[in-house]
Amino acid sequence: MNNLVAYASDGVAGAFPPEQETGGTLIHPDPNKTRAGNFSNLARALATAGDSLADESARHTAGCMLGMLAHSVNTLQNLNVGNLNAGNQLQNLDNAIGKLNDYYRPTSVSDSVAFSDGEVIPLGLGNYPTVQVIRQGFSNPLDPLSYRGGYLDANAYITALIPNARWSERPLQETNSDVNARLARLLALKEQVAYELDPTGYSCSIPNTYTNLRNAFCLNQRGFVIGQDFTMPSPGGSVTVTVEDAPSYNFDLRPSSDINTNVYVAGAGRMILRSFTTDPQGKVLTVTLENPNQQGNAPAGTPIPAGASASIMTTALLETGTITLAVGFPNTPIPNSSTVRITYTGLEDTNPLQRGDIIEIRRPSGSEPNPGRLEGRFVVQDTRTTTTATVRYIGGTERSGSGTTDIPVNSTLVVLSRRSSEPTAPIWGHLTPLSNILPCGRSSTHQRGCL
Repeated sequence: MNNLVAYASDGVAGAFPPEQETGGTLIHPDPNKTRAGNFSNLARALATAGDSLADESARHTAGCMLGMLAHSVNTLQNLNVGNLNAGNQLQNLDNAIGKLNDYYRPTSVSDSVAFSDGEVIPLGLGNYPTVQVIRQGFSNPLDPLSYRGGYLDANAYITALIPNARWSERPLQETNSDVNARLARLLALKEQVAYELDPTGYSCSIPNTYTNLRNAFCLNQRGFVIGQDFTMPSPGGSVTVTVEDAPSYNFDLRPSSDINTNVYVAGAGRMILRSFTTDPQGKVLTVTLENPNQQGNAPAGTPIPAGASASIMTTALLETGTITLAVGFPNTPIPNSSTVRITYTGLEDTNPLQRGDIIEIRRPSGSEPNPGRLEGRFVVQDTRTTTTATVRYIGGTERSGSGTTDIPVNSTLVVLSRRSSEPTAPIWGHLTPLSNILPCGRSSTHQRGCL
């Protein structure tokens, strides 16, 4: 109970009736100290020898609550995920998660097919760089749920598994009828508890045979959500922005290891995390990001909106190539429909594009008109040679107007994800698919590229 008071209370000053300051701006209960809950009355009950009915009630209620929490944590820790497949429940959920990614698969499907099973669209249907979720049976693709949880986290998948017809019954929460969503939340909670108790020794408990479940719920992809609008700084410059206070299963920054690491900011590109500030409880409040002059980054001055995702990268640099042949492309392309064949160089000798990879193309920074304009994000449909690929537009363009104009020579091609046969693999910053990550040994030092 003392730990609970230290975590979520303003001490005795915040207990009823709260202390009234005579000057300054400090108020009680302090909203920063009670952000996760206000147990100031418990602080007073523990600090005094009083045995009033109110103090006794506060102590016993808190003790009961912590006991229930401990029981729940113990149950999750002892849960054997592999045993949950009686009746093929895990396999059914794995299949359902895989169907939430039809838009980003190499083979195009109609909206009706994609939306019938729900859909999670990592970079949205338009050019707003945030996750968008379409619930099962949702009929209007132009009005999806914009999910400001940032990059793909468990809640996005759970939300998409809930049929739209039942959404009004219990918004943002599954019902007893939503078997897959309930099982998904159980898996997500188990992984979250395991990670929170031992971040550096964390090992995902979902068996390797369930690739989609591991990609959705194992906690190797980390990052944060940009909490305010900002403009892209000049190469070598930096910007300090707030971090959105949004619940997310994968939300995590580590002061001990994340300084000077690469992050992929949706809409901006690769940036370097130079510093951050925290509140007294250690919660990250702001981050300072530097533009390292990465090829394919957004040009200086590009507006980046609040809600953009920032993902810790598992590679030092982005994979980039260069368009070598100008090719016409619609100024108002249709997501999941418009296709174009590109010719490129820079990847053929090491790792040419493969069917299923996710890329984005940006005009040369010195190209006129529209220098540095984002032409769009695409999924690779086929690759007949190591320097050509047919790609399907999936969103993000900064083009406008009617007709067709060229994607010019020397435009930059950025590889966002090497998905190939894994349709739910992480997408931002060329993050390593979970099937390629080996278990970590238990160590006090976080090891990247392992679980």
